[in-house]
Amino acid sequence: MTQINGFKIIFDFKSNPLRHLKHCTPENIYLIYHASQECIAGRYKEIHLVNQSVTFKAAWFIFKHFLTDKLKKRFIFHNTPETLLNYFPKVVLPKQYGGNLENYDMSSWLKKVMAPEKLALLGGRPRQTKV
Repeated sequence: MTQINGFKIIFDFKSNPLRHLKHCTPENIYLIYHASQECIAGRYKEIHLVNQSVTFKAAWFIFKHFLTDKLKKRFIFHNTPETLLNYFPKVVLPKQYGGNLENYDMSSWLKKVMAPEKLALLGGRPRQTKV
């Protein structure tokens, strides 16, 4: 199964703390690349990156070496969220990116969807205390 038209993705790194950098190991970067390229039946048309932090820039320096030239060209970096309007119509973007849609907090929806699997997606895993 494949996708003919492809899809566009927006990643906002506004609250991307420095502690995430420790997860940017070559193994994790490879797993992300492999999963996105070989395991997901879809075509990335454009990948938009907004509010890149120092953390992301360091990770990108490593990550980009694993990508093909064709895929590298699909990454579009934005200095301000409003420049997304050059690629997306206002009707599909939330207000925080200069669009018409109401901003939506997905954390409660994610918790509800992940509850059956008992995954602690948003808060991490609880600490195990020794007795």
